[in-house]
Amino acid sequence: MKHLWVAYIILLAATILLRPDNTGVEPPGIVALELATTETFANVIIGGWSDAGLKAAKRLQSQDDPWVPIYSVTLATGCIMAGGKWGRRLMLGSLIAGFCDLIENRAINQMLNGQSMQPWPAISAFFAAIKFILIIAAIVYTLKSGFSWARGKMARAVA
Repeated sequence: MKHLWVAYIILLAATILLRPDNTGVEPPGIVALELATTETFANVIIGGWSDAGLKAAKRLQSQDDPWVPIYSVTLATGCIMAGGKWGRRLMLGSLIAGFCDLIENRAINQMLNGQSMQPWPAISAFFAAIKFILIIAAIVYTLKSGFSWARGKMARAVA
């Protein structure tokens, strides 16, 4: 288990340090585009960005694919360390979230390159929604487990 902790800390540091640079991406941001379900919403978001904002969004997207395996394996490792039946399920869910992110990225890239008609907004929104649900569930489960573990350690130390 000690080696898993070391791996987890390295993965967590890589997840934080290597995350894509969203500098220059203009409001409402790339997440709004990920969740835009229609061509109209996608066009409003992209059309509201300046040329520099669109360039920043494209740069962010180009950095996202290499980051996906890092964050999804980090989440999966945290879930395995948290243990239990839900830890195993959410470990798999974390890897599925990464796969969903890669599919969503293909759709986002199409929209950023002027192809914002269906099915791209629907594909992006569908896979982004699944991704976010799975990521949030994995983070909550891992944090809950971590807090329970720490509380147990503190209780034993005080006793």
